[in-house]
Amino acid sequence: MRYYGLKHKEQIEKYTYFYAYSRAKLLSLFPGKKGKFQKQYFDYVFKNYHNLDKHDNSIPQNKMFNLYFVTISDLIRREDIHKLQSGVKYLLKNRTSNRFLTVPNGLEELCKKIDQMDSTLLCWYETTDCGIFEFQNHPLEKSIDYFTLKICNINSGYLSLQFNIYLSELKMKELNSLISCNYKDKRGFAVQSLTKKSNASGAYKNYSITHYNDNYLKADKIYEFISKIEWEFLQELSHYFPLVLHNKEILPPRIEVYRTDIDYHDNNEFFWESIGISAYQGQFIDKRHKMFFSNNRSGRYDATLSNNRLIYIFKDDDIEVGQLRSIKDHVYSHINEYANDYFLFKFLDILSIETGKVVIKYKHNLDKIKLKQNHLKGLVTCSHHLNL
Repeated sequence: MRYYGLKHKEQIEKYTYFYAYSRAKLLSLFPGKKGKFQKQYFDYVFKNYHNLDKHDNSIPQNKMFNLYFVTISDLIRREDIHKLQSGVKYLLKNRTSNRFLTVPNGLEELCKKIDQMDSTLLCWYETTDCGIFEFQNHPLEKSIDYFTLKICNINSGYLSLQFNIYLSELKMKELNSLISCNYKDKRGFAVQSLTKKSNASGAYKNYSITHYNDNYLKADKIYEFISKIEWEFLQELSHYFPLVLHNKEILPPRIEVYRTDIDYHDNNEFFWESIGISAYQGQFIDKRHKMFFSNNRSGRYDATLSNNRLIYIFKDDDIEVGQLRSIKDHVYSHINEYANDYFLFKFLDILSIETGKVVIKYKHNLDKIKLKQNHLKGLVTCSHHLNL
């Protein structure tokens, strides 16, 4: 499903709200007591609703909170290593950026390194940097300024592709506008409910309007904005790389790296919630760096679903940290060194949840198969699909 189902979800919410609104409006036109009650209901829910949440979730005055880059990782099966090498060759030949003072990797040397990314060998590589790339004269040029690619060793069955993505100026402006605003939802969301019948036992299906926390709804918007760009980016690269998670319509894990001059000790609870975090949570890497392993989304999302997003925030006060290195250099080095370790936990989380879904699905299929001689073909077919 396109965009990991996010656009479909938005369309369903919009359609459901329109249906609930039209239905309530129509019922309010009925004559008699029933019509009068429905009109009162319609006016109360759709016309006279007042948002009682007066909290301001905009960015604190004269402060900044900007996305630095996004790191995304997806898996590659080792049996697809030749397809991986072909994809890397394509990027080097067609997408290498000429804006940076870097020495391009030799194709044969790089392919040899990829072949040697196996810990069972006497001489092997843990990671391989492939270079800096850009989408020049391509639709993604409007969304992505440039990106880097690194291949990492995971285990005997998988390698991973790790991308550092830097958004274009246009997308940065859109994201900064969303982060800075005081987001308020005026419409609400239609959900199915049951209403008791007045003159008989039982109930009938109805619709009610629920309103979620504005801070969490703003966090949803930020999450969805970056997720859609991630989908477009990986969808393009899936033509050249056999990406395991993306090709199964699973949102791969990512680390969003932000820079700010906001102090955690200041009282900005509602702003932090609107980014998707709680200031008192997270793990300090040092006094300027903090990693948030869990983040908030509104009730629009199932709480049992895996959240494949990590948020890394560093305080950027333009102070050098020694040896002519800025805090940004320090952050980049940390992500470059430890991102693969962070992603390992996310991969385990994602695969365990998806495996549970597959087991339940095939259990239902097995329950439908009667263990008789003329049904053994279906059993073998089901077993074969499960092994895939």
